[in-house]
Amino acid sequence: MDAPIEAFLKDVLRLEGQPQAQIRKAVRISVAEYEAMFRAAQLDERSKDIAVRGCRALCRKRIFTEMAQAEGTPTEAHLQIVLGAIDSPARYPVKDN
Repeated sequence: MDAPIEAFLKDVLRLEGQPQAQIRKAVRISVAEYEAMFRAAQLDERSKDIAVRGCRALCRKRIFTEMAQAEGTPTEAHLQIVLGAIDSPARYPVKDN
């Protein structure tokens, strides 16, 4: 499962420099896509739910690791926005008015 998490990291790092609202929206979409990938890899419903929670936890852990390496840089600030989007209560992006 390392490859999908590294791909997620690359996806969110590409968003650096974008407006915060756009970053949050893109991260929520990306997390939902990776959760769906993890879910699809499982056979039974219970395992699917566990896989989704595991995906989100692995994404968070990878972001924390990258933040530690980028301490004091603009990338650290960007990753804080990403982490906030991962942790936000809205699992899927909300339609902009």
